[in-house]
Amino acid sequence: MHLFGAWAFLITQTHTSVIVDPAKEGMTKKLLLRDKHDQSPDRTALKPARKDNDAFCSFLSTSTIRGNLLRLVAVCMLPGLLSTALLLKYFHQREHAKLEQNLLQTARALGQAVDRELIIAKTATAILSEGPFFANEDLAMAYKRAHDLVKMRVGDTMVLSNRDGQQVFNTLNSLDGSPLPSYGNPAQLARILQTGQPDISNIFMGAVSGRPLISVGAPVRQDGKIKYILSAGILPARFEKILTEQHLPAGYIAAVLDSQGIIIARNSLSEKFVGHQTTPGILQRILEMNEGIVEAQTSDGILSYVALSRLPSAGWWVGIAAPKSALMADMQNLLLYLGLAIAALLLTGIAFARVLGQRIAHTVHALVAPALALGSGQPAAVPCLPIKEADEVAQALNAASKLISHRTAERDRAFDSVRLAQSVMDTTQETIVVTDLDCNILMVNPAFSAVTEYSDEELMGQSIRLLQSGRHERSFYQQMWLTILESGGWQGAIWNRRKSGDIYQEWLVISTVRDAQGQPTHYVGISLDMARMNHVETHMEHLAHHDALTDLPNRLLLHSRLEHTLERAHRDGTRCAVLYADLDHFKPVNDTWGHAAGDELLQQVVARMKERLREVDTLARLGGDEFVVVLDSMASATGVAQELIDRLCAPFLLSGGQTLHIGASIGISLFPEHGDSVKTLIQKADRALYAAKEAGRGKWRIYQPDESA
Repeated sequence: MHLFGAWAFLITQTHTSVIVDPAKEGMTKKLLLRDKHDQSPDRTALKPARKDNDAFCSFLSTSTIRGNLLRLVAVCMLPGLLSTALLLKYFHQREHAKLEQNLLQTARALGQAVDRELIIAKTATAILSEGPFFANEDLAMAYKRAHDLVKMRVGDTMVLSNRDGQQVFNTLNSLDGSPLPSYGNPAQLARILQTGQPDISNIFMGAVSGRPLISVGAPVRQDGKIKYILSAGILPARFEKILTEQHLPAGYIAAVLDSQGIIIARNSLSEKFVGHQTTPGILQRILEMNEGIVEAQTSDGILSYVALSRLPSAGWWVGIAAPKSALMADMQNLLLYLGLAIAALLLTGIAFARVLGQRIAHTVHALVAPALALGSGQPAAVPCLPIKEADEVAQALNAASKLISHRTAERDRAFDSVRLAQSVMDTTQETIVVTDLDCNILMVNPAFSAVTEYSDEELMGQSIRLLQSGRHERSFYQQMWLTILESGGWQGAIWNRRKSGDIYQEWLVISTVRDAQGQPTHYVGISLDMARMNHVETHMEHLAHHDALTDLPNRLLLHSRLEHTLERAHRDGTRCAVLYADLDHFKPVNDTWGHAAGDELLQQVVARMKERLREVDTLARLGGDEFVVVLDSMASATGVAQELIDRLCAPFLLSGGQTLHIGASIGISLFPEHGDSVKTLIQKADRALYAAKEAGRGKWRIYQPDESA
């Protein structure tokens, strides 16, 4: 989409140049250039009748050159002064609007960063709440997995509470049975119990930590009913880090507010203001709008422009306050300097005119004839005058000739720009069409002709409605043109018809071209083949179902494939197996050699496992060092498990020269002996895996019913 925006900007800014047909370029240039051989105007026609000009000549004969120059300077500079004043006002308004827009965009960016942190915590908490250990009341395993999430920086603490709000475990304390206080945010528990959905709280005081925090909670269900509430507690310091990493200008204040206007984090003086209500002016605005700019006092008592942006996931707000005095100081100084410079220029011009008028009076007649010759386009012999001031005028006449030559060269460069723009349009892969306000085609690029199969000659002067496919209702086009007339543009997917009758879909962006007065003059359409966009969507779909490091199926795709395998095995009366593998001694690799070495080791592990498995089998990574293998119609799951263990026990040589020794433990569940659902087979294979680890690692175990306890 950025390419469309860039093209629309190019067309809008240079529409006069781009619309020029290259075949007519020479004619256009001739119209712009003066014919230096034109006949001079009849001088007799320029001579005023003496009777009509007696009064004027009498006035000139009594006025001095100095007086005329003073009046001339005043008259010439007055429009310039007025224009400059208007320009300064416009410049002030534009810069002020730009500052506000930049402030709002920064607030949006910070809001997205905070929102991303909350979504990660919300997703991780929801996934953990669905873990099989809750169904089996294995709170020790739930505590361990919760501790893992804290280590992964998903939250600063994880809390499990029952329906009455009593904390069952808290990762800030050990799991030793010591009594814990009630959960510090009963209102959030009530919301989750009422809605059954994950929830993000406002800021509150933690019951165990005794510190302000926010909570991301999710229900834990057993037999379809909510039994526990799992919550990830996040300290304000994490959001404060996001704010400080933005490196805002000195004096700027960034803050995160909850839905009640309570300050969650600030980039400065956080210990003073966190947990306190924001100012009434800001609080009123956040209750009235989703985002915008408000002029209000901050909690520090500083009058500021405050940009507010709302976080959709939690109903929070991110605000950036820029002191009004800091924003306006530079602008006021600039306007002051410009005003002083203009005043100095005016005074200098008047003084110079007085002096010059006195000194050129005696030599001005010597310059009249050369000046008239130059004005009529005739060769002018400018004499070398003995008076310095008069000689400077002669040099000015020479400079005028050079200036004319320079502007002629600039005009030539402008036509070069026209040719360059035309060249870009001719070579781009996006289709471009320019129409008048009645939608009659004025110009197309080669890509447009190639896609529509119409030649330039067939398209010129035709209505753009020539391409309508007939798939859209009349209301579709009415709404499209209503949007163009109101906002100046439109974009969306549309079906069009080629000359051959084939119908194709494209993403179309329409922009309005305006003249210097802001009036619309043309429409520009730029389109992109939807097939290219669909390729991008396919790639994103792949990323959503595969592990980023190993490109193996992730948990979502594993469940889908295992479900299909079970359906086929049930239909054909065959067997299948689920192998749940966990690498032994993998964590020390990350701790000793770093995560890069750990990632390379995981890739080598996957390669060795694939060497043993068949194409019909599925190998998936669930995260960390856990893998699941689905054996389709496999007779000996234990044999495959032993071969995988043997392969993974062999040394691994990394690119950095390290030789690493790890192993693997594998749990096995079988269909139909151990269950006929995806969840049951994976859960029982996981139980068998822990039995294998308890037996000494580097072993495999088949699920036994007594392991479900």
